[in-house]
Amino acid sequence: MPFRRTRYAPSPTGYLHLGHVAHMLWVWGYGRKHDAEVILRIEDHDRGRCRPEYEDSIYEDLRWLGFDWANTIGHPSLFRQSDNDAVYAAALEGLAARGLVYRCDCSRKRIAEHSRQGETGEWVYSGYCRDRNVPADRPHGLRLRLEPGEECFDDLRLGKQTQIRSGNAATCCSETATASGPISSALSSTTCGTGSTW
Repeated sequence: MPFRRTRYAPSPTGYLHLGHVAHMLWVWGYGRKHDAEVILRIEDHDRGRCRPEYEDSIYEDLRWLGFDWANTIGHPSLFRQSDNDAVYAAALEGLAARGLVYRCDCSRKRIAEHSRQGETGEWVYSGYCRDRNVPADRPHGLRLRLEPGEECFDDLRLGKQTQIRSGNAATCCSETATASGPISSALSSTTCGTGSTW
């Protein structure tokens, strides 16, 4: 059964480009085909690069191209990531209380040095910081602590999928997070080799 709601979630770190348009065309086309609501959500988690003028330009350009969406994005809005820091902070606190996240202070260079290419061709983080106990007062991101195992799920496009976890293979990371903001770190999803998002 198709979803009755789908979403398009651009990040306002620059002006709309052809990749954004292709993605919106896919989402909007899915919505039209399946009589599903298309929600526009602004993913402005990269506070250093996101700009209000880029967000305004996204709305203007999408309308000019003939796209529409079901929701209205005001100030504040449930559909703008930065307006919901308290929700994300509470979720991260819950994960931390259950021991499901750990701090990581790896640079992109260190991540590259401590990664390997997995069976699907994806690069897999080694878990270098998993047991290092990185101090909370240092800039860091959070990684999801996964135990070895198997995840099975249904992908609407690809069908039944199975993904093997080695304990670090499906970890998520936000390298740009620091310990100083209202939401000290964030988990950002990464696309798995199966075509689904973690």
